[in-house]
Amino acid sequence: WQVNGTAVATGLQANIPLPTLGNYRIQCIATTPENCADTFTVMPTPTRVLASPRPSLLLADTVCEQINLPIRFTPATGAGISYTWQYNGVLVSNSATPPAIPTVPGLQSLVLLSSNGFCTDTIQKNIQVIAKPAVDFAAAQLCIRTLAQLRDSTVLQNDTIVARRWLVNNALISTANTASFFVPNTNNYRLQYQVITSKGCVATAEKNVFIQAIAPQIVADTLTVLNSPVTLQALGAGANLQYTWQPSVELSNTNQATTIATISQSRTYRVLVTNEFGCTEADTVRLTLFNGNAEIYVATAFSPRGTNRVLRPIPVGVSLQSFRVYNRLGQVIFESNGTNYQRGWDGSFNGLAQPAGTYVWQAVGVTATGVPIQRQGTAVLIR
Repeated sequence: WQVNGTAVATGLQANIPLPTLGNYRIQCIATTPENCADTFTVMPTPTRVLASPRPSLLLADTVCEQINLPIRFTPATGAGISYTWQYNGVLVSNSATPPAIPTVPGLQSLVLLSSNGFCTDTIQKNIQVIAKPAVDFAAAQLCIRTLAQLRDSTVLQNDTIVARRWLVNNALISTANTASFFVPNTNNYRLQYQVITSKGCVATAEKNVFIQAIAPQIVADTLTVLNSPVTLQALGAGANLQYTWQPSVELSNTNQATTIATISQSRTYRVLVTNEFGCTEADTVRLTLFNGNAEIYVATAFSPRGTNRVLRPIPVGVSLQSFRVYNRLGQVIFESNGTNYQRGWDGSFNGLAQPAGTYVWQAVGVTATGVPIQRQGTAVLIR
């Protein structure tokens, strides 16, 4: 076998090297044992060697699990070039644009075949896909007017974190493995923890939390008589609240929102209210023991712009059931019950200020011993 007059191989078959672009004349010379020889020209005309279509395909040997493989691709030069993309032996595309291939952890194979109709070029990439780390963090002390604490709780296998970013409402607050931020007021807070691992994985954990003040408040009658039970009710904002009443003396319970005090002397009670984030706030109430019988007291005058701005009953040793205010026509212009009587009447009706003058009130309740009590009288509205 000769190429351009130079012997390159012997035998019935030959692999003819064509090292560079150009024109080649390929001949086969056959010789018998009797030294008879004949020459056959493979191609009557010189053969022109074309360049193989060679695109550029860049892909790291190791990538992190993500939406799609990060393929960087530059098509081969020339016209009429076709492409075949195979992923793990399966045809996924015949486009000149890299296909969107979702990543799956493990060893994966990507093959690109490009052809100009004469020559075919093959590029194969073996890629090790690493599972994206399950990033997580813990948050503590998510309380109003305190420093909230954030701590990394990510567990990695065969990898380490090389960079971190903590963000609160999209603002960077730290690049350490822990972070803290001041909680100024009740609001929604978006907490994000972003990490980069030594193997190039980028992952983010996000938590949206609503941080609010508990603002506990004790609702109770502050005047009572001897051996008369007084209901103390603690109100607060939030879910899964826990309560602790102090001191525990003369209370029916100390760990519920509502407790009953039967005092033998005047006492001050304090309730500690703790929410699901471990935040604790407190409120106090003073119960004054009244030396007298069960009674319902109502002021004789009030002024919406003065010190005594509302007209309300003060039950002593009485569980109030209703309180009503009537105008001169006998019309009920205000009414409350045993749960909301402390808000009182502000001198208006249907949003309109009522004229100065005398109004009739009526209060109904029951004493601790079960005796009904009803009182009525008059009060002067001063403008």
